[in-house]
Amino acid sequence: MCNAAAIRQCPDRTYGDAGMGCRACDCDFRGTEGPGCDKTSGRCLCRPGLTGPRCDQCQRGYCDRYPVCVACHPCFQAYDADLQEQALRLSSLRNATATLRPGHGLEDPRLASRIRDAKSKIEQIQAILRSAPVTEQEVAQVANAIFSIR
Repeated sequence: MCNAAAIRQCPDRTYGDAGMGCRACDCDFRGTEGPGCDKTSGRCLCRPGLTGPRCDQCQRGYCDRYPVCVACHPCFQAYDADLQEQALRLSSLRNATATLRPGHGLEDPRLASRIRDAKSKIEQIQAILRSAPVTEQEVAQVANAIFSIR
């Protein structure tokens, strides 16, 4: 028996309506599974450990370089949780200090100096959090910098 819907379906690695014309999926097929993309939307179907619109990037928690994305060492989860917490703290500090501007009430040179120091530490924290991979020592530096800002 033939399934009429299956006959009208676009072949693997394509999507759309077979009657109207199939379109090629915009995926890196080294990173996809099954038919490559969703037959209706064209969204790439990534293998576990891969991500990105084209399935051409290692997912967070997976190491090495695409297309060889393997689960990171278990210690990654502990460090990553710390980094995410520090990033949230940094965001909170950034929001709290965003409205502070030198001017009325901030003429005290000691206060202005402390604010400049805090902003400098925030920039250092941002630089550490943007770098990859982050070491345990750098996580400790971020924690110490946030503590000193407080």
